[in-house]
Amino acid sequence: NRNMKHCAFYLGLLLLWLGISCSGASNKEVETVQSQGVSSDEIRLGSSLALSGHASFLGSQTLHGALCYLRSINEAGGIHGRKIKVISSDDSYDPPFSSSGETCVDFPL
Repeated sequence: NRNMKHCAFYLGLLLLWLGISCSGASNKEVETVQSQGVSSDEIRLGSSLALSGHASFLGSQTLHGALCYLRSINEAGGIHGRKIKVISSDDSYDPPFSSSGETCVDFPL
C-alpha cells in the first residue's frame, strides 16, 4: 500500500507539472494538442524530466511513480480501451533543454 501512495504522489506531481506547463495555451492550440499522440489504441504522453545530472533523483522518481500508476491503468483496460504510453526525454535539469518541451517529443501516428 505504501507503493500506491508513492505512485499517487508522483502522479500528482506529474499532473501538476503538466497543468502548469499547458495553462497558457489558446483554444486553437488545445484542439491541436488533444489530437496529437492519440490513436485508436494508444495515448502517448510526453515528458521532459531530469533523468541525469544533479537533480536526476527528482526526474527518475517522478517518472517511476507515473509509470507505476499508468501501468495499473493499462492493466485495468486503459482509458476507453486505449493504453497509455509515456515517452520521456532527459533535460538534465538544464533550462535550455527544458524550456521547449514541445520539441522534445515527436508524436508520429
